[in-house]
Amino acid sequence: MKDERLDEWRRRSREVFTIAWPIGLMIRLVRHVFDIDGTWAYVVQLVVGAGVVVSGLAWAMTVALLRRRSAPPVAEVGGEKPTSVQTVRVAPPNSLVFVMDDRVGEIPDDCGAAPVVATSSCVVVGTLAEIDGETEVRLSGPDDFAGAEGLTMAWSGTIDTAGALEVTTSHADVLASMQLQRAGRVRVAVWTNDRHQPDVVWIVVG
Repeated sequence: MKDERLDEWRRRSREVFTIAWPIGLMIRLVRHVFDIDGTWAYVVQLVVGAGVVVSGLAWAMTVALLRRRSAPPVAEVGGEKPTSVQTVRVAPPNSLVFVMDDRVGEIPDDCGAAPVVATSSCVVVGTLAEIDGETEVRLSGPDDFAGAEGLTMAWSGTIDTAGALEVTTSHADVLASMQLQRAGRVRVAVWTNDRHQPDVVWIVVG
């Protein structure tokens, strides 16, 4: 920590020197060219110094604005379309995964009542038994859904969100997530390769 503070102090010292020496040089140059002494010399110092500081701030703001405009856009869901397939292999606790926005999601009272159970804001999907191995969980939009090869639709409907969607375990571990362009209801379809204990669960949003 001490070394980090020393490095930070050195870096800031170099920055101050980089800004300060041009100001001093300009002040000396103006005083020499116009042969200014006394009170007017201090006035010149203030004016030149203020001008350089304002110019530096304007330059810094311009650079920051250009960097912000040139930064790559954050991947968003266009209405409900994610930009790619997110895949994770996991043996989820209690053999369940939850699809919801945790800010508004209401979990069903009995999550194990059926292979897929849902409320107006949460979908709970049963997976391969935790002790039997891992389940491949995928999250994507319809454009990235590679078809129903070996999969059948286990559930389809809409759920309420506050502008995001997550796939989590019963321990609140986030397996996959996406941002939506707006809050509201979003269409969700759940595809699996087995009705009761699937080891592939593909969640399609949109």
